[in-house]
Amino acid sequence: MAEPKKRASRPVAKRTVRKKRTVAQKGAEVARIREVKFDAETVGDVKAAAVNLSQSAANTVDAKTVTASQSAIANAVTGTSNAKQSAIGQVEAQNVEVTQGAIALARGENLNLAMGGAVALLGTNVSVKQGGAQYIVARQSVQVEQGGASVIAASRVEIDKGFVGVVLAREFHGNVRTLFDQRGALVFGIAAGIIIGVLGIVRRR
Repeated sequence: MAEPKKRASRPVAKRTVRKKRTVAQKGAEVARIREVKFDAETVGDVKAAAVNLSQSAANTVDAKTVTASQSAIANAVTGTSNAKQSAIGQVEAQNVEVTQGAIALARGENLNLAMGGAVALLGTNVSVKQGGAQYIVARQSVQVEQGGASVIAASRVEIDKGFVGVVLAREFHGNVRTLFDQRGALVFGIAAGIIIGVLGIVRRR
């Protein structure tokens, strides 16, 4: 008798398991992208040629250009940073533009703050309009319009309808309201000098 033929076994289909990407994996993928956008997301470290954040939060952003709208960034290193209604912990850039936002420390060549506040602005040229900062230090010029600072130090300072605690400048122009009398300014100036020195050391690191 002929033996019964064995039925050929069907190939078992391989199941494709999709794993959720971690924040670290997302960051690694972003590093290979030239331009990346985040909308209502929370991410860790981001590195790309251009980064655009909208209602999002990021830890560290390293990019040639950074644009943030209603977002928060802990630390940014970029060529150009433009932030509107956003908060930035620390930014180091060639050009910084902050509108209706808050920033702790900004370091760069050209710093522009409009309708916002900052702790310290350290740059070559600094412009403040309808805003204020605790400390503004510039190698060349500081321009303040309807704003002010506790301490301003620069080669050239121009203030229009503003206020200031202490001004340290080779050349000063403008209409300004001081916050201290002569004795208070002397004491505050000594303290400010120490703080500016510390900020200078931090900047060189």
